[in-house]
This record gives sequence, structure tokens and C-alpha cells, in this order.
Amino acid sequence: MSLNPGYGYTMRTSNGVSILSIDQPFVEYAAAGGGDAYKNQFQVEIESATVTPPGGGEPVTETRLKVIKGTALWGNRCLNQTDITEVDDRSPVQIFEGGDDNSPYCNKGGYCIIDENLWFVYLFNIKAPAAGGYVYEQVLYVCPEGNYSEVCPVVLPPELSEGYDEYEAQCIRIAERIAPNPVTQTAVGTLSFKPFVKPNYKDFEVYVKRLSSTTEGVVTDVDVMYCNKGTVIYLQGECVEAVVIEEFDSRSPVTIREDKGIEVDTGAVVNVYLYRIKLIPESGPVTYENVLFATSNPIDAQCPVVLPDELLPASGTYEAQRLSIGFAGGPYVEDGVLVGFNFLYGPVSWPTKPDSAHPFKVSAINETTYSVKTGAVNNAIPTNMTSTVTVTGPGFVWVAAGYDATNKVFPDPANITIGAGTSLPASDATTSYVALASVNAGVVTQLVTGSLWGDRIQVGSGASEDAYYYYSRV
Repeated sequence: MSLNPGYGYTMRTSNGVSILSIDQPFVEYAAAGGGDAYKNQFQVEIESATVTPPGGGEPVTETRLKVIKGTALWGNRCLNQTDITEVDDRSPVQIFEGGDDNSPYCNKGGYCIIDENLWFVYLFNIKAPAAGGYVYEQVLYVCPEGNYSEVCPVVLPPELSEGYDEYEAQCIRIAERIAPNPVTQTAVGTLSFKPFVKPNYKDFEVYVKRLSSTTEGVVTDVDVMYCNKGTVIYLQGECVEAVVIEEFDSRSPVTIREDKGIEVDTGAVVNVYLYRIKLIPESGPVTYENVLFATSNPIDAQCPVVLPDELLPASGTYEAQRLSIGFAGGPYVEDGVLVGFNFLYGPVSWPTKPDSAHPFKVSAINETTYSVKTGAVNNAIPTNMTSTVTVTGPGFVWVAAGYDATNKVFPDPANITIGAGTSLPASDATTSYVALASVNAGVVTQLVTGSLWGDRIQVGSGASEDAYYYYSRV
């Protein structure tokens, strides 16, 4: 996972017991002489100090490096959190401890002495075999030389690899400096390492195998396209979820073999697409699908995405997202065998957009059915807010607010509903009606753009003259 510095996070493990709280991405400190009240985690600072050598003599100038404490996230099956409070003593620099346990700086407010013009600060995550499993350690390492790559496989500095017969490592470069230039800070905030994983495949990789096929004693060669299974990450409500797509969807307009491959003729092309489909029924809850779809027909990029006929819902409407995974066939041939071509590899994360719909926004599901975004009347939400309403032809969608005559309360929280019809009812002694939108065969003209606050007004006594009732918006 990737966490952005500057934001707080609270995470709960899958068993619901352990909680990792990262609510404060900055470390507070008392700034001498004023200044900012917070520092970024893992922020690196340098300062100069003039000191007298222990044996006496002329004062010398030291260049001191200080690192703000930080949090490292790492994991194998579960997410773990390590508070980094020390520069590791295996670092090839002089480290001086401070005496302040509450200091925001590592080593209790201490520092490292850097004599070289070139130095680096790294955070390493190390995994090594041990009895019954593995051991892990997270190391804040400062070195005056070396340029360790963050690309796997990471080779550890000799000071850190000593004692390990074998290991795996990950590396994040935090900062570097080439004097007299200022510090180049390349990472701040809570830092996270991906789990150690060695997949033997690339997610959603499209590839082709040449296989032999025997029909009535005749052996022929066929090119068969496959697509590796892959992980799809998406936002479901307020939670991030993931699903693994194992195979092509059976609605794909191609023949899918028992081994989950698709035969590709020479000169032909089979395209692979990934769809995220939001199915909006005429009634009932919204559902979602993630579909790996193969077709010999190219699909143009459109916005909004239009589904191919095979994926269209039998009823209701939909919203969709689409990614081109790759294809096989056409001119792409290697040693006489068709090859697969990929537009992307790896887990797919569907982008999300914020719900910008305002309260009481009316949306057409089809030409006769409409949904209404949750809203409130005097802080009371209609009792049937999750339902849809139906109007055939021109009409209105409204909110009806009832009057509690017994307690003389308006509106009655138990008697506020969303309704629809070909004409807007007139308010009377028991109920006030407010038009939210006019509608006509799926076309919506919005009349209200937010929650409502108002009162019921009676004009006329109702005894010797007619009484009229009005809803007055405040």
C-alpha cells in the first residue's frame, strides 16, 4: 500500500483485534525561538557546530546530521508497524546519543557526524530465514558513500548483511546530499513497504502457446491465447476491497477452451478488456461486477463507457469503467508463433470519483423510474429514501412532509416521504408537498438543490373562509 504524508490513518487487522493508529503524520516538538510546531516524519536536517576536541586544541567544526523519528509499515500476511527511533549503530558514521526521551529526533535527540561531502539516508526492510519461519528488521541506515538501488533484488550494505546466510531486502531512499548543495529529501511521512511476494506470473499478462490438436487422426498446430489471473482493487462503500479474476467471462463472444484459453487464427486478433460494471436495477440494491472480457471486435474508447451487447443488463441501467489489457494475433509473430501484446501488467486499481450529487438530486434510472439522493427536511430524512419512484410520461418527484396535529409538530419525522406522480398534489391540513424535480421520459429538470428547512403556513381560518396551506422554505 502507499500512504501519503500529511494525512492520518487508522487501520484494523483482519481479525478486528489489533489496531494500528497513525493519526498524526507529523512529530511535534518545541521549536527553540519559535517556528513551525511540527516536523515531517523522517525529515533530515544538517547543522554545523564548533566544538573543542576532547584532548584540547583548536576548535573544529562538525557537520551533524539529525533525523526525525518515523513509522515504518511492513508485512507478510498481516500489516505491522515499527516506530523508528534510532539510526542503526551499524551505520559507518559516528552516532552520538542525546538525553531527551521525548525529543522528536532519533537517538534521543542525538545526531550523526558526517565528514564526507556525499552521504545518504536509507530505510531498509530485511527478511531472513529463522527457525520456524522468518525474522524481520527495519533499519535506519546512514552512510557517507554508496548508492543503494531501490530496485529488487536489493543488495544490503556489508554492515547489514553480516550474519545473514541469505536474505531478502527492500529499500527506501529517504534523503541524500552532495555538498555544498542542500539536502534532497526523497521520502517523508509514514513509509510503507509492500509485502515480500515472489509471484511466478504477472497479473493479467496476455501470452500465447502453440499446442497440438488431433482431430480424426490429423494433428494440427493451434495458437492458444491465455491471460493470467489478476487482482482488481476497488472502493466498495467506504472500504477498499480486492478480488482475483481467474478466467475470461463466459459471455465473451469467443470459444473458451476447457483449459481457459482461446484459439487465435493466424491473421486474426483477439482483444482482452477488463470492465467494472455498476448495475442499477429498477428496484433493489445496486450490485457490481468485475469482468475479464475477450472479443475479436475492437472496442473504441468512449466516455461514458458503453457496454458490449453481451454484457448489457437484462433490466435497469448501468455505469461502467473499462481498461484495455492487451491482445494476441495480427502482425505480432515470433518464430512463426503468434505472441501476446500487453497494454498493462499487474494488479488493477479502479479510479474513483467523489459523489458530487447534492441532497435531493433526482436521477433517471430509465424512462419511468427515478432515484433520489438522500436529503433532509428540518434535519429529518424521508422514511423511504432508499426506494425508487415511478412516473409514466411528464410529472413530478416530490417530498411530502406530514403535520403531527397531536403534538403540533411540523414536519412529523415519521411521516416524511418521497413520492411521484403526473401532477403535484396541493398541500392541505395534514401534508405539505415540495417538488424536487419535474420529469419526462427520463429527462430530469432539477428544482431543489439541497436539503430543506421550512415551516407550514395556513392562510384563512377554515371556519368562515377557505383555508390554504403553504410550505415556506427558510
